[in-house]
Amino acid sequence: MKTTDSKLRELLTLDQLKPDVASIISEPTAAIPPEPGMDLLPTDSRTGEVRRARLKLDHARGIFKHYKDQFDETVRRNRDPDPYQDTQLIAVIEKHFVGLAAAIEKFANPQTVQASKPLSADVTVAKQHLQLLKAIDDLRNEVAKDMNDRITTAQTEFKRAVTIIIAATGIALLLMFTLIGLFSGWVFKPIRDLQACVRRVTEGDFSHPISLNSGDELEDLAVAFNGMMSRLHDVYRDLEHQVDERSRQLCLLYTSDAADE
Repeated sequence: MKTTDSKLRELLTLDQLKPDVASIISEPTAAIPPEPGMDLLPTDSRTGEVRRARLKLDHARGIFKHYKDQFDETVRRNRDPDPYQDTQLIAVIEKHFVGLAAAIEKFANPQTVQASKPLSADVTVAKQHLQLLKAIDDLRNEVAKDMNDRITTAQTEFKRAVTIIIAATGIALLLMFTLIGLFSGWVFKPIRDLQACVRRVTEGDFSHPISLNSGDELEDLAVAFNGMMSRLHDVYRDLEHQVDERSRQLCLLYTSDAADE
């Protein structure tokens, strides 16, 4: 996303640069007839056209400098997947800027002609101008290609990330349910067994001791509880034996008293 954002900024700057470069050379206009006695001097229209071309060229260079600053920032942040080709095209554009400026300066030299041709009709200027526009188009296409390649790569990485997230989520859910099952077997089941045994003891059933093999404190508690239950069972049996013995003695005493009467 950061790479795409940086390359998009560069692309917008190049989109602004091209029309400014295209407007450096105006369309051919009808030449203004020279005044009598001015045949050997350059025409005002020629001088004004050159002045406008210089101003537009300086403005376009300022926009290109802004683009280079953006490109340098992109490279510094490691957001350009292939900066080599862009760097080569930037050097070509700078070369054509220099060539166009030199051609305009050469065109601006005084000429002893009655009617000077327009700037756009000069072969050297037109050639440098077309080469500059083509170099800007090449750089723009390269920036667009870098951005498209990065978007394609990002889509692939996004799909891979979604796949990894789904798989990781499935594994996490499986582990969670497994841990819940193990925790239930380690903790909840022994506690339920203890509760059931306590309930049976309160009802007077001492024939079902707790059997735990957890190897932890719950097993120690079960062993202690079984010992307590065994002692309670012995106490209950002893009490029952004493009750039976007392009942038998009372019965014998009652029978003896009845025989004496």
